[in-house]
Formats: sequence, C-alpha cells, structure tokens
Amino acid sequence: MLLLTCETFATHIITEMIYGIHLLLILQLPPDQRNNIDSTMNKMLGYLNDHNSRLKPNRKDGLVLDQIISTRVYSNICDLNRMIKFEDVYQRILELQKNIDEHQSLKYILTPIHWFYDQYAVYMPIYLSYESNEIEILENYLLSRFSQLKILNFHLQYCLRELFEEQMKDLRKKFHQQLTDIIMKILTTFKDLKTLIISNQRFDEHYLHVPTVTELTKLSTYLDINEIMKIYQSITF
Repeated sequence: MLLLTCETFATHIITEMIYGIHLLLILQLPPDQRNNIDSTMNKMLGYLNDHNSRLKPNRKDGLVLDQIISTRVYSNICDLNRMIKFEDVYQRILELQKNIDEHQSLKYILTPIHWFYDQYAVYMPIYLSYESNEIEILENYLLSRFSQLKILNFHLQYCLRELFEEQMKDLRKKFHQQLTDIIMKILTTFKDLKTLIISNQRFDEHYLHVPTVTELTKLSTYLDINEIMKIYQSITF
C-alpha cells in the first residue's frame, strides 16, 4: 500500500462523501409582491437548512407563493425538472433530504494519507498547498481554457462540414490544421499543469518547489480565439 501510494504521489484519500442537490430556479414574480415572496422564500430556506419548527411554512406562506407567475427548474434530479410550482419543488427537496439514495454526490472529504501510517509518514509524499486566491485564479484559468477547447472542437467537428466547395479546399485545410494545433496545445497545457503540480508532492528535495500561479498559467501562451475566427469568417463569407 505504501509503495503504491508513493508511486502515484497521492497525498489524500476520500473518507466521506456529502450528498446534495444541484438546483437552479427561475421565477417570474409580480412586481408588487416581490418583497413578500422573498421574505417567504427566505423563511423556507431557513427551514430547509435546520428544520426549525419556528420557520416551518404555513398556509399563509402558501398563499403568498401562489402568486408566483411561473417557475422553471433546472436540476440534476430529473423529476424536479418537470415541476412547475415552487411549493412542489420545496416539498420534493424535503423528501430528498431524507433519502440519500436519490441524492447526487456533491462534496468529498479528503483525509491526509500520512495520518494512517504513523511512523512511516516520513516516507509519504509531501502535500504543498496553494493560497485560496491562487487556487481560484488557477481554476478560472483552467475553466477559460476548457471553454476554448469546447468552442474549437465545435468548429472543428461541425462548421468545417459546411465548407464543402472545391475551391475552398486549401483554406479549409489550413483552418482545420490551425484548429487542430490549438486544441493540441490546450491539451498539452492541461497535461503540463498536472505534471507540475504532482511533482511538488514528491518527497525528493529536488522537487520541493511550489510553482506560483503565474508559472502555472504561463506554461503556454493564452490563445486568442478571435484570430482563428477571422480565418473561419474569411472562408465562409
């Protein structure tokens, strides 16, 4: 077990999973009742959080919620998506809180592996953390690159199919090649980021350097989609 852990440079294991619900509600409210509805919904939210009987909704609250003009639900729980009344959504959430079999995993609790090895902990990989603001910057950076990747893949897989004219063959080929190159650069960046972060978990002194967010995000230059879109527009128009 120790050998396997050191080979993978894992520093934590999942010891607990917290289950939950992803839910987005879009409500259309009458302008003259927004304050009343907001107050009622805050009360119901309080009851969902701690089930304090003082906050339990009553018939009067139901009459306030009946004034909601329309309700649209987006959730990872299928039957919630079909509901058109806020009260129905609320009651379903109460039911789900009592039945974890219908929940989706939402959060994981990680425990340092070295806690389980006692005197052998000295041989374990070293966990080197980043500041919370650095983690947020890095996360936003990766999300933006991932969004780029999806957009480029879309153009590569679908838009190029529309460019079928023989006289556009050379331009189409150039566009395809540039898109492919950029996608490969993004994938390489993800791989390099993973390698760089994992290398800092090793207990070899040679690797004891925590890269800054600047180092991580500058492994390759930021890619401007506008440039590749100019090529696409030159082909299509």
